[in-house]
Amino acid sequence: MVGDREGLWLAQHPGKRWTELFFLAYSPFWIVWALGIVVPFEIYEKCDEWGYMAIGLGASLPCFLLPPLLQPQSERQRPFWQRHWVKANVWIAIFSFIGNYFWTHYFYDLLGASYTFKSWRLNDVPITLYFMTHAYFCFYHTLSNLALRRLRHAFQTSSRLYRVSAMGLAVFLMAYTTAIMETLTIAHFPYYTFRDRQQMYTIGSLFYAIYFWFSFPMYFWMDEDKAWSIWQAIQSSLAAGMGVTILLDFWRLAIGPISGNYAGSEQLSYYTRRPAFWIMHGLNLKGSSSGSTRGSPAWRDQRPVLPGRSRLDCARARVRASANPQPGVTLLDYGAGNVRSVKNALRQLGQEWNEVQSPGDILNAQKLVFPGVGAYEQAMQSLVRQGLVDALREYIQAGRPFLGICLGLQLLFEGSEENGGVEGLGLIPGRVQRFPASLGLPVPHIGWNDLDQWKASSLLQSVGDRRAYFVHSYCATPTPANDDWVLATSHYGMDFVAAIRQGDVHATQFHPEKSGPVGLAIIDSFLNSDGSTKPEQVAAQVSSPAAPLGSLESPFKAGAPRGLAKRVIACLDVRTNDAGDLVVTKGDQYDVREKGEGQDVRNLGQPVELAGRYAADGADEVTFLNITGFRDFPLGDLPMLEVLRQTSKGVFVPLTVGGGIREFMDAGGHHYSALQVAAEYFRSGADKVSIGSDAVAAAEELRRTGQKSGRSAIEQISWHYGAQAVVVSIDPRRVWVADPSSCLHRTVRTQQPGPQGEQHCWWQCTVKGGREGRNLGAVELAQAVEELGAGEILLNCIDKDGAGNGFDLELIKEVSDAVNIPVIASSGAGKPEHFAEVFHNSRAAAALAAGIFHRREVSIDDVKLHMAEQGIPTRTG
Repeated sequence: MVGDREGLWLAQHPGKRWTELFFLAYSPFWIVWALGIVVPFEIYEKCDEWGYMAIGLGASLPCFLLPPLLQPQSERQRPFWQRHWVKANVWIAIFSFIGNYFWTHYFYDLLGASYTFKSWRLNDVPITLYFMTHAYFCFYHTLSNLALRRLRHAFQTSSRLYRVSAMGLAVFLMAYTTAIMETLTIAHFPYYTFRDRQQMYTIGSLFYAIYFWFSFPMYFWMDEDKAWSIWQAIQSSLAAGMGVTILLDFWRLAIGPISGNYAGSEQLSYYTRRPAFWIMHGLNLKGSSSGSTRGSPAWRDQRPVLPGRSRLDCARARVRASANPQPGVTLLDYGAGNVRSVKNALRQLGQEWNEVQSPGDILNAQKLVFPGVGAYEQAMQSLVRQGLVDALREYIQAGRPFLGICLGLQLLFEGSEENGGVEGLGLIPGRVQRFPASLGLPVPHIGWNDLDQWKASSLLQSVGDRRAYFVHSYCATPTPANDDWVLATSHYGMDFVAAIRQGDVHATQFHPEKSGPVGLAIIDSFLNSDGSTKPEQVAAQVSSPAAPLGSLESPFKAGAPRGLAKRVIACLDVRTNDAGDLVVTKGDQYDVREKGEGQDVRNLGQPVELAGRYAADGADEVTFLNITGFRDFPLGDLPMLEVLRQTSKGVFVPLTVGGGIREFMDAGGHHYSALQVAAEYFRSGADKVSIGSDAVAAAEELRRTGQKSGRSAIEQISWHYGAQAVVVSIDPRRVWVADPSSCLHRTVRTQQPGPQGEQHCWWQCTVKGGREGRNLGAVELAQAVEELGAGEILLNCIDKDGAGNGFDLELIKEVSDAVNIPVIASSGAGKPEHFAEVFHNSRAAAALAAGIFHRREVSIDDVKLHMAEQGIPTRTG
């Protein structure tokens, strides 16, 4: 028994004793490898998928490969499956697999955790974690064995109640200590992040400790007093996994997320709704053409049930839906992008809404709005993870009132080539594809474009010849198989689906919540439709649209140029003045202080007020550039966030925010990744974020290594939210060159000779507000950030800033010709003619101005009228 001299710390069972000694002896090697080399020396920064796989395998494989070589003779004489090191590895392998495959998703939803490093994934969990977990779980459970054995010996003469209580308390303390030590140990690994790291250290570690409440004692008893068979070891591991799952799900239901509002906190357990169970239950995710029409997947007619929800569950949900319908509108927010804008549009129209918390909320909805922003794969994974796919299909297949927006349209199709190919909901025949490079047009397609309406619909009755706002890189194309769904198309080098309708099911590729009065009229039409309107009743309205939200009359003459409009953007440089107030300012060559005595920060107005004025005046977008650091503020209290929240309540055109979109630590010691910062801006009302100095650093690294790291702000944000959400702001200054052959950078022959008569120049990129030049040209930077995943470039020019004598046409032409993403011209506008010049002489997709609008020297109407007179496509109304 345990009381003899050998049982104080190590097991009496010789095979178990040897296994524990082996794990103790081996563990320092993987600890030094992972925590002493890989993390401190940032080897992970050079890793791709293969590199991370090598790290995981390097830690775990010795647990399996070394024991057969090193085991004592007594173990060699046992049958293979009776050797303790075999049973121990099998026990840990099963338990750690369950933990990674299923329980990681509780971390995603309840703790706000995310892995952002490059790795192949199984069930949305990096595969390398499956291997790493095995190594450190072997170590943890060996230590717990020693401690529990010593404790058991110390209390062997005590009463059973006292002994059990003491060991239970010990298990609790060991579990919590193990969890918090692991969390602290990996704190310096930047690609495992949490919404609130401080809460993760305390409350989150308690959540993680649940793993070990079950595993430590159950692993301990294996071969402790009597030998176990391999089947007993497997059953014990599975039982521990079931116990952990029950407690984790109890936490989800009774406590919920530790920080923020995660949709998963109200959903079905993850282990009942992951892709493996789709396969186990016989669902064909890709569908089959047999028994279906027009190439649609077979399950469209079979109406399958998600795993974890029987057909009886679905029937019960339908009964509840008919008995308890949700009044008004139900909003499906799956956790990506700027959904606040849709909420603000509903609020503007006097409409209350309910948010989807469970599949039953979808089935209970009277009208369902599904705004989609970001990457196709992320959206589908989120819907599957939250158990919403089946209910969403059922709702739409029933023809109930539905409005999908942007990605909310694309997901209705069979799938998308985005992210290497992803299956969609399969309700509409066809697949979503990227705009072909052969079109020779910048992608993403960003801006205000026309609609060509195919059939009558009350939804689009107010559009007429006005434009709607699009922002997307992928699109669906009309085909004979889906033409009965197509409501309207638009044209961008090719015709693509701009809106669909079948019965009361509607969806738009454009963003009505960002399309100004026209877009609000579209949403209003959906809200006020009772589902009984016949096409012929609105046929006359299509050719002669009404304007339910006030006058939408165009001030321009008929026959104006059609197609994608050139955008006019109002820019607001925002910073705190010397009194601590947040104001709009404008500098001359980036100097924002008044000249002369006092030199106060130039105050041109309040940001929320000015943004509203510009939107009303017809600005196609509004951009905030935050030129104050605000590094001392916790993320949730950044002053710019409140500006966005207030602005988005009444401004229904796209909002971009720049400045501070980077990793930082606040005065309280809280660390935030660039992705977390961007997510907070999106949640507060931003549609796009602009990245400056960090983009230069990422481009320099790309040019130096020739490889994308996956850790830059550009890569992380574009992967989660799509390239269209990332703008890179470039701040170059002109450098004249006498002899271009002696210059390492790309030069052009300039029409503006230098001070010494130089005939050539290049544009040097700067950082830190133009104060520091870098050995990198504007063209090289633009090409690098495009490769990293940026969707748009804001091209400033220090030499032209505040001068009012026109844009740097040579710079803008050079950069816009060198990239395949949209370029926004900035710096130098002084009169309407300057806007026409830049559009006529470059491929710029938009032009931005600040001071001339702030000082009312030129109005946005003046600019657009002049553009229209010059034959430049322009948004009106």
